[in-house]
Amino acid sequence: MDAHKKQEPLWRTSTVFISSTFQDMQQERDWLKNHVFPRLEEELRKNYRLFVPVDLRLGIDTSRKLTDEDRELLVLKVCLNEVERARPYLIVLLGDRYGTVPPEERIATATQEAGFAVDGPGRSVTALEIECGLSRRPNGEPARCFLYFRDTLPYGGMLPETAARFSDAHATDPGAPHRVASLARLKTRLTQDEELQPRIRRYAAGWDSNLQRVKGLEAFGERVFADLLDELQTPDANPLVGSTPMAEDRAALRAFVELGSEGFVGREELTRDILDLAHSAPEGREPWGACVVGAAGSGKSALFAHVHRQLADDDSVLLLSQAGGLGQRSRCADMLVRWVEDLAAFLGLPAPATDPGQAELVYATFVPLLAAASR
Repeated sequence: MDAHKKQEPLWRTSTVFISSTFQDMQQERDWLKNHVFPRLEEELRKNYRLFVPVDLRLGIDTSRKLTDEDRELLVLKVCLNEVERARPYLIVLLGDRYGTVPPEERIATATQEAGFAVDGPGRSVTALEIECGLSRRPNGEPARCFLYFRDTLPYGGMLPETAARFSDAHATDPGAPHRVASLARLKTRLTQDEELQPRIRRYAAGWDSNLQRVKGLEAFGERVFADLLDELQTPDANPLVGSTPMAEDRAALRAFVELGSEGFVGREELTRDILDLAHSAPEGREPWGACVVGAAGSGKSALFAHVHRQLADDDSVLLLSQAGGLGQRSRCADMLVRWVEDLAAFLGLPAPATDPGQAELVYATFVPLLAAASR
């Protein structure tokens, strides 16, 4: 049993979904990713909050052999599932494009599985993300989203194909008039919602005629930063935080586990093997264990975080854990001091006074406590 898991978690994770059309909002998403989110993550960490933005711009794995219809349905399902996972936090970026409109049967299937209904045909993926994110709020629960509407760009100075990429009003395909009307209805519906009105922002962006892209997003970025920081920053009053040097190391480890296990998928067989080993009885007096190896970037840290999270929730397991390089103190003796505290708490004993600088004494204290806990 993890000696500290019965307490409230030291870290909180805030997952925020970013919804927008893709072709016309690349610069905004890049600005958020490169200039806003790193600052926001750094500020929120001071109050033991993890910030996890969900940006599906890089795509969804559709490498499996699927029909075009199944691939479109998979993309729509994943989008709505990610909106649900990030609930109640949502960022909406809207310009002059409505977005891709899936066939009605795929919309019906995806929204039914997501558990919400839409009124009227012809909704775009972006519109469905917005409606999913705003749906099913319990009575009295305030909206936790922000909507950013970009002012009209100087389309008159753009090449026709460029203007069509940024505005449905300049597109020439047969579906363009429907998208223009649908976008107008969507914006009207959002702006007329009294609860959402204080959360709607309008921003201006410049246009770089040489690079043919949006520019001048500094003010937009500052507003997003301020909005999210105010929304997500809730200091944690947990008495463990800052009470001892070891508490800070525990906090760092929990942050690593929370962030590393967020959205973990796959590795089912390997996870099962490790969990089975953790629950198995030793045979005789032979030592046993597992060592997972792999190249850098192969997912070892994510697997560690995923397995750690499951074992920490299991009352039949005594969990002593460490991730190398985390926290302010990463020497072996520092790790053992923390484990001594954990073992003493597990056994209901006062924590022995140990000094990481006296490594031999720390080891001599650790060994009998481990033996007692094992018995």
